[in-house]
Amino acid sequence: MRGNNMKKILHHFCQWLNASSFPIQPWTNEKTIQNQLGLFLNYWLPRTSLVELEVNVMRLPGINSRLRKKEADIVITNNDTRSGIEVKYWKDPGTYNIGMFRLYEDVCFVEQLCDSGFATSGVLFLTDISEHYTKMSRVPTPKNPENSILHTTFRYDQCLQGTVRIKTGGLDDSVTISNRYPLCWRRLRGNTWYVVIEIGTILPQPIPLPRLTKSPP
Repeated sequence: MRGNNMKKILHHFCQWLNASSFPIQPWTNEKTIQNQLGLFLNYWLPRTSLVELEVNVMRLPGINSRLRKKEADIVITNNDTRSGIEVKYWKDPGTYNIGMFRLYEDVCFVEQLCDSGFATSGVLFLTDISEHYTKMSRVPTPKNPENSILHTTFRYDQCLQGTVRIKTGGLDDSVTISNRYPLCWRRLRGNTWYVVIEIGTILPQPIPLPRLTKSPP
């Protein structure tokens, strides 16, 4: 996969989703977005590409057994090359800090897939919560100091990196990612914003870019 093709594909999907007037309702969830992305990829990618949803990656050859998760939202197989996509759509303002941590987890998981042989892959994170996409003017001071790095990197630096910890309610966990990923937010529609994160190495075989001149049946 040529560098940035995954990022461009996911941006194309969001443009298509907006242009298609697909209804984003209060009850629309990430499974709905995931299914729409699967349809989009199936329609635009070459017939040689296989798009699968909710894939148990532990059954794939060469996968490290110590993964953050066991299932990938979407796996694209093109000849001998695999790419993965994780999708999140966070809508609950009361748990926005958990949403930030879950994005870190998805990035960690996709990094692990790439370390196990996946080609360039990606994470698509959508949110209706302003605390996610609005940059803070000063370093945040969360109620629990253990959550400081999570809030600072996500909301002030707007760049995911390093090790973050979350302690809230019954959740007490940490996660580490290997690289730095700036959060470049874009508006999808109304109060819904999204960010695309591309992860992995550059390989010579690209996933071809979709052509937005076509309309799905």
